[in-house]
Amino acid sequence: MNNSRTLLNQPADVAVDPNPDPVTGQRGSIYIADGYGNHRVVVFDSSGRWLRHWGGIVVNSANPNGTAHDRGSFANNGSGHPHCVVAANDGDLYVCDRADDRIQVFDKNPTDCTGSPSVWVPGVTPVCQPKKIITVVPGTGVTSGKADGKPTVALGTAGSAWDIDFSPDRDQSFFFEADGGDEIVWTFDHALAIADQAAPCATVECGTWPSGILAGFGRPGHMAGDFTFLHTVAVDSRGNLFTGETIGGRRVQRFTRAGDLDEADAKAFRPAGYPDVTLRTYDPRLPGGGDRGEQDERD
Repeated sequence: MNNSRTLLNQPADVAVDPNPDPVTGQRGSIYIADGYGNHRVVVFDSSGRWLRHWGGIVVNSANPNGTAHDRGSFANNGSGHPHCVVAANDGDLYVCDRADDRIQVFDKNPTDCTGSPSVWVPGVTPVCQPKKIITVVPGTGVTSGKADGKPTVALGTAGSAWDIDFSPDRDQSFFFEADGGDEIVWTFDHALAIADQAAPCATVECGTWPSGILAGFGRPGHMAGDFTFLHTVAVDSRGNLFTGETIGGRRVQRFTRAGDLDEADAKAFRPAGYPDVTLRTYDPRLPGGGDRGEQDERD
């Protein structure tokens, strides 16, 4: 991991903020998930000048929410952490910590950091505290799973927190999360996902997880509606959802808005790393799960 103000190390994602930067007041700050090699978020201005960075490497991967250091750090292997960075309408920065099965919500200029947040020491990456932690599916990556109420060994896949994007309404009432470890796109209620964390989360399941997860769709495979190495998700202004698959998938799929689906069409999904929980999923390939929408495949 390097702390360079000019060099990156296999960055995974980038976001350009159209709003004024909280420090400089200038528009167009560039937020980078400098994740595969550096385990940090780094920010440049629109001319490429370094502004700030923060991050760290998680020590206790079984429960990365257990200490202040680990809450502000990212997973300790090379699977791409942080893996996404998205600026939301609420003014916060949403960062995917892929193998730690969580999304960290930061101020764009965090001040709750190790040392003095106003002094950036050369060669040092400050660890900054997230405002909220949104749990995706524990036990998928390196975090501890649970069965019969007892912690279990994690699956050790590449995790469940790969990418997110928000619904196009002004309040961004929902967000869509690409869970590459389970090959499912989850729909979250945005408000519920961040509602009940008055104190720093110290458990693997933050808040009233999984109350924020409304439903998901998809399953492993190569047919329309299936996913293989589900990697990214994006939503356009009309609510169409695009997913990108890498490695063995190598394609983009487009899913059109279909309105509300009947409860009876939902299938029970029990995460392999967390079988105590039942989540709602839809299979786009089956009647009731996909005959209200379309999928387009692109190479």
